[in-house]
Amino acid sequence: MVFVGYLPLALSESLDTNFDIGPVSVFAPALFFASLGFISVLSLQSVLLQNPTVLLGTAGLVLATVLSTVLYGLSVYDQTDNARTKIKSAMRATGYTDLLLLTVLLLFLIPLIAFPARPQVDGGVLNLYEHFLGYALGFMTPYIARTQLPGLY
Repeated sequence: MVFVGYLPLALSESLDTNFDIGPVSVFAPALFFASLGFISVLSLQSVLLQNPTVLLGTAGLVLATVLSTVLYGLSVYDQTDNARTKIKSAMRATGYTDLLLLTVLLLFLIPLIAFPARPQVDGGVLNLYEHFLGYALGFMTPYIARTQLPGLY
């Protein structure tokens, strides 16, 4: 899960380096929180319908995540015509589109496996907390190192 947590930062770095789509300090957290909203729904789906407080809190988190991601996307899209040109050229570049789609697919497919609807396994329970912790630390550690220690990264 650490490597999956690193994917938003790696994808942001790649888009910023190759196509000047960024900045990484804004795009990476937007991707991370979008996938975090998805993970919160997956990890809580076994108790969502049983507890209305959990359902309300999860719905609020997902709504805030979706709105912040949409607002970021709109702000990037509206900044200049140059951003549209960069996005179009990134989609036309050979090999980069495949890499982008594979990365986004992995970012949203692996949590389906790591956070199953029924975490009960033979004689025990899958530790979803460890999966979430690995995911969160996989993003936060390199992101903080990149933003706070720019000469090191």
